[in-house]
Amino acid sequence: MNPCTLTTADQPHCTRPSPLEIADVTSQRAWGCLGHALRALRAVDGARIVRDLRKEGEQA
Repeated sequence: MNPCTLTTADQPHCTRPSPLEIADVTSQRAWGCLGHALRALRAVDGARIVRDLRKEGEQA
């Protein structure tokens, strides 16, 4: 699983599984754990989920 890259500089490295890929309005993407992804969706204008590995696993 991908590492969570949605932490801020003042936070420690996140070691939780990161099933969500988030994109902003410029299409810049980052992988996030559920907690950090939720915070990004609330804080970043135009942020959206572009890939959810949890759903992909259900279809396999």
